[in-house]
Amino acid sequence: MYTQQMKKGDAYKELKKCIAINILDYDFPLAKKVHSVYSLREEGTGERLTEVEEIHFVDLEKLRSGMGIAGLDTSLLKWLRFLASKSKGEFEMLARNDKEIKDAYEYLREISTDDQKRMEYEAREMWLMDQRTRELLAREEGREEGKEEGLLEVVNNALKKGLDMAFIEELTGLSRAAIESLVKKATG
Repeated sequence: MYTQQMKKGDAYKELKKCIAINILDYDFPLAKKVHSVYSLREEGTGERLTEVEEIHFVDLEKLRSGMGIAGLDTSLLKWLRFLASKSKGEFEMLARNDKEIKDAYEYLREISTDDQKRMEYEAREMWLMDQRTRELLAREEGREEGKEEGLLEVVNNALKKGLDMAFIEELTGLSRAAIESLVKKATG
């Protein structure tokens, strides 16, 4: 968002505030209340570095349990209850009492019956799931590569010291074939 706002030669003071809102349907362990706001601050003094960035976390699990709702703005609480609704009855009850929520509920009903909008929504959800899967696989791959690099280092050091192959097998837990494959893969 920041890079899209600025052009070459612009001053940082021209940045508009960016607010990230994360609506979580699970217990967010870092917060003790339903709505938490984070910003960039100096750790020792607590002095705020900038006013142009805020990260909000809304924990729907805490809302449903009633934990940490004291002091919430009534308008925010109303919207959060709408977002946390689990049944058609809950949605309808909240929509009856508020025009804005009624409009949001009508829009949700519309997209759930409109095939094209539903397909777009489902495509977006699938993309998000695929993205999470790609990120997890990349992390696992990185761990495997790190483990392989560590084993290769152990094997190379043992070979340089002239240690017996049986001892290297015992040391690494790898078979002779796996050790030879690892060395061959590294050398190329």
